[in-house]
Amino acid sequence: MENDVRFAVDSFNRFRRPHIEARIVGVENKTAIIEFVGGREQIDYYIDYFRDKLESSLGNQVKLESLEKDGTCIARFAIHKTTKEHEDPLQTALKIMDKYYEGATVKFGFED
Repeated sequence: MENDVRFAVDSFNRFRRPHIEARIVGVENKTAIIEFVGGREQIDYYIDYFRDKLESSLGNQVKLESLEKDGTCIARFAIHKTTKEHEDPLQTALKIMDKYYEGATVKFGFED
C-alpha cells in the first residue's frame, strides 16, 4: 500500500509543482497522512484531485478523514477496501499502462 501512495504522490507532484507539492507524512494501517505545501488559494481543488489520484493508484475507495490548515495543510485519507466481484478491465489496463509509462522517455512533442 505504501508504494501505491508514493506513486500517487509522485504522479500528483509531476503535474502540480511548483504551485503545490504533496509529501508523505506517514502511512499507517488504512490511513495515509499527506502534507500539502503551497497552493493555499485552491487547496480544496488540489485535495480532491489528489484523492482521485490515490483512488486510482490503490484501486480502492478513499475518503478524506480530516484536514488541518495551520501554515501548511495536512490531510488524512482513510482507505476503504471495495469489494468487487469483477474489476473493470479498462481500469485495470489504464492502471498498468500508467505505471508502465512512469519511467518511459518522451520521444515526441506535446502535440504528437
